[in-house]
Amino acid sequence: GFETQFSISLDDLNITDIKEYLSDNQLDASSFTINATIVSEVPIAIDATLECTYKDGNKGTVTVSPEIAAGTLKQPATSEVVITSNLPSGLADVDNAVVIIKGRVPSDKFKEPVSLNEKQSFQITLNDIEVTIGANYEQ
Repeated sequence: GFETQFSISLDDLNITDIKEYLSDNQLDASSFTINATIVSEVPIAIDATLECTYKDGNKGTVTVSPEIAAGTLKQPATSEVVITSNLPSGLADVDNAVVIIKGRVPSDKFKEPVSLNEKQSFQITLNDIEVTIGANYEQ
């Protein structure tokens, strides 16, 4: 097997409009927990974390755990995951954010080299969602 890591910046995610909406309406998601089911046809086990830095230099994270299992078109893998946030100042004051994705091809499951095609996909079902909403007040 092999491992790879890449990151996606805040600009790539295009969540600026969401941040502006939260800020303009003085609302912010200070914390959330999402239980999700992910069915993967992609032969790469994935570990993902969003790391953000606030304008005051503090840090925040959103993590997916455990690792999303690798699957195939013929044998999709189902993972029960929990997405949790540690965003002390919510999203509105985020200055920069990067999603760090670690991909791993399990050598015990894939003896031959793997390839990706447009038919492989993730199916994500959001189950229980719990959100704590905070309010930002400017004086």
